[in-house]
Amino acid sequence: MAELSLVDVINLKNNPSRESRLLVAEKVCDQFNSRNFTEEETIVVAEVFRLLAKDAEAVIRQAMAEKLKHNSRLPEDIAFMLANDVMQVALPILQFSPALSENDLITIVRGTKELAKLLAITHRDVLTPAVSKELLNKRQSMIAESLLRNKGALIAEEDLQQIILDYSRNEPMLSVLVARDDLPASIAEKMLSIVTGALKEELMKKHTQDAHVINEAADEAREQVTLKYVAMPSGADQKKELVDHLYRSQKLNSSMVIRSICLGDLDFFIASMAKLTNWKKARIEQAIKDTNMEALRLLYRTAGFPESIQDATLAVLILVLDELNKGQKSGSPVLAGRIIERVVAAGYDRSVNNMSYLLTLVGKKTSVATLH
Repeated sequence: MAELSLVDVINLKNNPSRESRLLVAEKVCDQFNSRNFTEEETIVVAEVFRLLAKDAEAVIRQAMAEKLKHNSRLPEDIAFMLANDVMQVALPILQFSPALSENDLITIVRGTKELAKLLAITHRDVLTPAVSKELLNKRQSMIAESLLRNKGALIAEEDLQQIILDYSRNEPMLSVLVARDDLPASIAEKMLSIVTGALKEELMKKHTQDAHVINEAADEAREQVTLKYVAMPSGADQKKELVDHLYRSQKLNSSMVIRSICLGDLDFFIASMAKLTNWKKARIEQAIKDTNMEALRLLYRTAGFPESIQDATLAVLILVLDELNKGQKSGSPVLAGRIIERVVAAGYDRSVNNMSYLLTLVGKKTSVATLH
């Protein structure tokens, strides 16, 4: 298409015919997409865009939106203006434009009740957790389902929890939720008690690496027994006797031992690991004293514990050891609170795989403390 000329700009400002204005709109948009402008040219083109964005003819504004929907150099104020226009103008910008910021999108979501516009936003290639939250706050099932189907939509764990609460009886919605590739283990754990049949099978298949988490959710009674065992007040010798009894009765498992770490019960942890790995107690104690990560990882693997939560388990163990060395009491709510604070402060809740599961166990220390 021919380049925009000075005559074109003059004609545009003098309000020419609709056909002429549409021709100018297409020319300037094509030029803006095909080459970089100088600073002065950019100022002129932005002025032209602002005139076009206010044109009385929706077809001209629509042509502009379609032409510029993928251009990241479109001035943000113009993108925002087009995104708040009538439907046929706004939809291309809402769905595709990288010129819209997170704050722009949040403002638009909060300010509109038009379902088509909200759905267009759910289809964007990338959505931040903050924008996803605003969309979910609309409490519209079509919006929630569309958002869940978008692999580029980041959704915070707390918002996934809310989806489960809002749509626990909506099987199509649960089916879409189960299909997400980034479903946290804690969410899979909660869903196991809700979904049935083929959905449950799919959930278990997709989260094989987190089977230890999901299986625990399916048996709350076993979890309570575990808590009581670990929380029993006793010394190192008594804990060893308890471990021997649990081992003989085939009740000593990774879930119980990992929970003992979250309780800060080192006597139970050391006795259990010695039993499960045949390591000498002194060797385990030395690895813990030196916080020897290589040795602790070897200990963890030798015990045959789940690979998927190794990093989270060892991270919590190191924090627990530090808090105990500072005088915190094993199994106390204060220790639990400190561990959670430190995990969040270090960003482990976001960066360490399955840390949310370990935080759940840490959070149960308050209730466990009442068993003493």
